[in-house]
Amino acid sequence: MPNVGRGREALTEASSSSFLHMGETDAWLMGVIGIIGGFQGGGVGSFILGVVNVLVGLLLLGSPVAAALAVPLVFGVLLLIQGVASIVLALRVRA
Repeated sequence: MPNVGRGREALTEASSSSFLHMGETDAWLMGVIGIIGGFQGGGVGSFILGVVNVLVGLLLLGSPVAAALAVPLVFGVLLLIQGVASIVLALRVRA
């Protein structure tokens, strides 16, 4: 009788691996765009977020298990910081 449990594990590993590679590519792309934007007048904040995104991409590449646990938290914090910065900028432009 075949081991069905191992088949499920293989599918789970494959899907999580694909997710991590997608996240790695996304982090690298966002990081490079942020760094370029920082040099083109986007400011220091854009540059710093770009560097952090590149570092997250390196984390994904180096340690997938730790990255799977850390990435949602890191991206959540980054999005909160970016949201607050966008609100501050919008209020500054309005005034």
